[in-house]
Amino acid sequence: DLVINHGTWAWLEAHRKTAKSEIFRYRFDHAPNTMWFPKEPVQGAFHSSEIPYVFDNLDAFDWTIAPDDEIVAAMMSGYVVNFVKTGDPNGQSLPHWPSYREAERPQICIASKTSIDYDVDRARHEMLEKLLE
Repeated sequence: DLVINHGTWAWLEAHRKTAKSEIFRYRFDHAPNTMWFPKEPVQGAFHSSEIPYVFDNLDAFDWTIAPDDEIVAAMMSGYVVNFVKTGDPNGQSLPHWPSYREAERPQICIASKTSIDYDVDRARHEMLEKLLE
């Protein structure tokens, strides 16, 4: 929590206060159809599991590819391409990704059924901030 989740949250909050550019926060919730050691099915998304989806390169790993994987890969890579080109991940045929600058601090939750949530862990992060002072 302190190394990845909280550090990212603290960076987002600092950027929100000091920078002028838009901020787009996401959580990758799509679980790839792969096996873990000792050959147990993965129960959810894991750190770095989004990388083949970002690059729309699902064949990079020995995973079973389902139609949902292809949908998520097209969506995730579409967001990345749009962001690189324009600074905004939104584009035609993609679910709207709101800016983290909005008052509710939204993040997109990317999965086969993409959704938006609103800084659901804020109280925990604020508590961690106080502990780290």
